[in-house]
Amino acid sequence: MRGQWFRSWASARILIRPEPGFYVMRLRSGAPLVPALIYQLCPMVIPQPMNVTGPHPEDWCRPLDRSPHYEARIDGKRVDIDRVWTARSLRRVSRDEFEFRSGPLRRWARENPSAPEATPWRPVNLNAIPPLY
Repeated sequence: MRGQWFRSWASARILIRPEPGFYVMRLRSGAPLVPALIYQLCPMVIPQPMNVTGPHPEDWCRPLDRSPHYEARIDGKRVDIDRVWTARSLRRVSRDEFEFRSGPLRRWARENPSAPEATPWRPVNLNAIPPLY
């Protein structure tokens, strides 16, 4: 019993500390999963020219003495970070699954407007979907 409690505690999200990564989530209860992304912005520092050829490329993006700044996207659209990180349906996925959902699956949904993935903000009506066989 104690080991099970520890595993759930260790995997719990800390809501004030978003983690960059690839995720899927639902926009509404019962709706299909959509890809979501949390990423850290690179703090741009404009270095002073040191020689004739210009500054070294590694000097353009370096850590600063401030907390990291994150942004988020849902289905390719920029949204508030809290919209993604605090979602109850948020689930981490691999990069391959994220790329599939945002690439081929999204193109297929545009070609098939009756598919549930074409309207991810609507709950899926299982009675309206034709059977697979």
